[in-house]
Amino acid sequence: SESESKSWSGSKSESESKSESESKSWSGSKSESESKSGSKSRSFNKSNSSQSKVPGKKPLDECALGIDHCSRFAICTDTEDSYTCTCKPGFTGDGFTCVDVNECKEGTHDCSRFATCENRNGKYACVCKPGWTGDGFTCVDINECREGTHNCSPDATCKNKNGKYACTCNPGFAGDGFTCTPTKVDECTDGTAKCSRFAICTDTEDSYKCACKPGFTGDGFTCVDVNECKEGTHNCSPDATCKNKN
Repeated sequence: SESESKSWSGSKSESESKSESESKSWSGSKSESESKSGSKSRSFNKSNSSQSKVPGKKPLDECALGIDHCSRFAICTDTEDSYTCTCKPGFTGDGFTCVDVNECKEGTHDCSRFATCENRNGKYACVCKPGWTGDGFTCVDINECREGTHNCSPDATCKNKNGKYACTCNPGFAGDGFTCTPTKVDECTDGTAKCSRFAICTDTEDSYKCACKPGFTGDGFTCVDVNECKEGTHNCSPDATCKNKN
């Protein structure tokens, strides 16, 4: 009877041991569940899991199984007992929550001063401004005048400037440089006429004309004095002497 009692007691101890083992296995699984439901836990204790206690079996890899809580903008790294989440370049946060870094707004970009910074998810882009060319990090001026890509009027002169160009109507034309129309020039008034100083300058629609003054003869550009005394075209009295003057 004492022997049977011992045998029963041993059987009971084995049963208790099994029950205790099952309790540990259940506890480990529960710990894993709690880790997966708590976004702030940042780790999963594999040492409590029955899976990690199976000889020769690899511990749980949350990253590979996709059961981690890392942000989709983070990198999941498996560790021996848990995993870590690290925000990808261009994002900031604790790894579970990652937000885009606006390099354009924060001024941490490397765009050229002649480029526009465009923020994008996890990165940024540099685009050269109009009138400039390059990769956005280096931008050089486009010489529209030399390359013939300007829109200046054929009657205007193109002048290149940094990032732009200017159009100026040629003499004899008026406008904004992109559209130039002929202007009425009064050569007689602006002093560009070639008339003789002994001629009268008269402005015309397209040009001007020169006519020698009375007492002079010529084509208006060259005028010489008429010697009325010598030619006998004077009106002096027969009892007077004619003296020629300019």
